[in-house]
Amino acid sequence: MVCDYCHNRELNDLTSEIREDDILMHLEKRKGILTGVTISGGEPTLQEDLIDFITKIKRLGYKIKLDTNGSNPNMLKALYDLCLIDYVAMDLKTSPNNYKALTGMDFEEVRESYDFVRTLQHYEFRTTMYPKVSFDDIDGLLEMVDIRHYVLQQYRPVHNLALHAYEDLELMNFAKIKGMRVRGVH
Repeated sequence: MVCDYCHNRELNDLTSEIREDDILMHLEKRKGILTGVTISGGEPTLQEDLIDFITKIKRLGYKIKLDTNGSNPNMLKALYDLCLIDYVAMDLKTSPNNYKALTGMDFEEVRESYDFVRTLQHYEFRTTMYPKVSFDDIDGLLEMVDIRHYVLQQYRPVHNLALHAYEDLELMNFAKIKGMRVRGVH
């Protein structure tokens, strides 16, 4: 997926890379100060050397949180089976019936990951309230998720200034009525 609203879009620009050795050296120096590392993207499960990379981080004693869009269930399951991830945060971009229009992918392409993540002990589903995601879409998702493991995230117009975010108060009121968490609001 290449979402217009991704706060990490610039990571798709492969012209600047950080060397793995530099990352591992940085983490080595911070042992005892930091306790965990978030593996994010773009979509990190598309990286061929992800298992090897996370294994090296785990050897340093860090817990791993994986941010994923759920498009690669085989890698997700492999990471879990190898005890390489401690927490999964999976984006549910919108309700299943609007998935293809928003992401270009049918929800069925992420359903296997969705079904798997729901079985985990430490996870969350989250939806960024991009202006093309409606409160009706969220109501549809609320029928699918355990609300204790679901959070709304405020959209921040970084790349598309023409689309305005929902008002913070509007999101907070909706979340309060539904009994859910919201982050990224003031």
